[in-house]
Amino acid sequence: MSGRLWTLTRQILAEQRRNVAVWGVAMGLLGLMYVALYPSFKDTLNEALKDFPETYLKMFGISAGISGAAGFLNMEMFNLLAPLALPFFTILIGSRAVAGMEERKSLDLLLSNPVPRWQLIVSRYLAMAVGLAVVLLLLAALTWAAAPVMRVDLSLWAVVRGSANLWPFCLFFGALALLCSSVVRRGAAASGIAAGVLLAMYVLNAVATVVDSVKQVRRASLFYYYGAAIVDGIDWVNFVVILLLSMGLTALAVFAFDRRDIYT
Repeated sequence: MSGRLWTLTRQILAEQRRNVAVWGVAMGLLGLMYVALYPSFKDTLNEALKDFPETYLKMFGISAGISGAAGFLNMEMFNLLAPLALPFFTILIGSRAVAGMEERKSLDLLLSNPVPRWQLIVSRYLAMAVGLAVVLLLLAALTWAAAPVMRVDLSLWAVVRGSANLWPFCLFFGALALLCSSVVRRGAAASGIAAGVLLAMYVLNAVATVVDSVKQVRRASLFYYYGAAIVDGIDWVNFVVILLLSMGLTALAVFAFDRRDIYT
């Protein structure tokens, strides 16, 4: 059983290797660019931020006093761009797990082999987790690689923990897409629902930051628990809880897929 599960996971990883490389290099080059730009901004950044309204800074999670390259990377990369862009890597993998294969008329062929349905879901989740880890490794490596060249004081450990903190966060939305893919019959619908939840959570967190009447609702957003690991370190409680939530969504996907008919 474990051999069959690993075979499925390895096959999915082989299919995704180009996407993994593209996402990892693209995100890493963006991080590298921000590190390279930091020396040009470091002397004037805090003065420039004083001209922005406090409400604006709070809404986008920007501190009025940016300290060092890690704070700059948190503001430009890890607070906004990465948590909004990288989940789409896992969302696309999750949405194609069941609904996508059903649309391509390949799901019934796969299940005609002695492959339990739960293994199809779990192998997709495992491939998603491994592929995402490789993307984050490339992101961390390329981002930090610019620091010695540009003589920027940036800790490798800070970049690693900032990248690692994205792992359960992105897996949550990938698992949500996996669940949607097990329920609906179109991959676009599954990815659309997961992407909609991602954007709704971001907007909810941003608005609740500045509007006191809905401040408590902010806890319903995953962005509330995401934090700023590159500056403050990883909150391991939130890290583990979000990871467990993604596993719970995967278990629900197994339950839903096991009880649905396959269109041929």
